Amino acid sequence: MTDEPEMLERVLKSGVPANQMHAQLQALRLQVLGEVLPVPLHELRPTDIRRFKDKHGSTLGDFRRRVERELVTLAQIQNEELKRRQLELFVDEARERIHEIRSWMHNARWRDGLGRIGGIVAAAQE
Repeated sequence: MTDEPEMLERVLKSGVPANQMHAQLQALRLQVLGEVLPVPLHELRPTDIRRFKDKHGSTLGDFRRRVERELVTLAQIQNEELKRRQLELFVDEARERIHEIRSWMHNARWRDGLGRIGGIVAAAQE
């Protein structure tokens, strides 16, 4: 096992063309994030987003990395039924963290929902 990006990339690419791997991960990313990531349902000022990230950035980053690890696992599963079940298990496990993130959003007076990921995903990854 490794946590070094170069080594992980090497393992991920073995036997799978890079463009196919990235396309598969992106499709899974959209599916998973649409189910688990709470996002604001109203326009926010950049300063509000920065304040939120400064306060909760470490935990949000940990959660994002957990989602990415799960995507890599899902991408390796060929059987669609097993892949669906793995996704269900991850969503069930992630509910506690999602509940925590949503409570932070409510404390910041943000209206939130699931499934609208657009620009906030890019902002959360910075």
